[in-house]
Amino acid sequence: MQCLCYKSTSHLKVEADFGADPIWCHQCSYNLDISSIPLSNSLKQELNDWVLDFGKWYDWKHEQVIKSKSHWVDKHNQLGEILTEKVKQELSPSFTVTFVPYKH
Repeated sequence: MQCLCYKSTSHLKVEADFGADPIWCHQCSYNLDISSIPLSNSLKQELNDWVLDFGKWYDWKHEQVIKSKSHWVDKHNQLGEILTEKVKQELSPSFTVTFVPYKH
């Protein structure tokens, strides 16, 4: 997997962002194409579903978490931790994987 570091990366991070795949280079923060990551199709689908839920609790007009849905942020982060553990299991020992929670 090539990133902006111009070398193959072995340290990845799992992080949700609007309109982006959930796997990033940990060093340069380049968003990696999930199809290039050697993960099972079922885990790729779980990660994609997780990212799609990311915007359901965000108020785009005011650029903040919707107050009545702030508990969804915690659920999002909990699921992100679970998914990161699955990514670690599938990519170990070739990759180090870190989870980056959404901070509100």
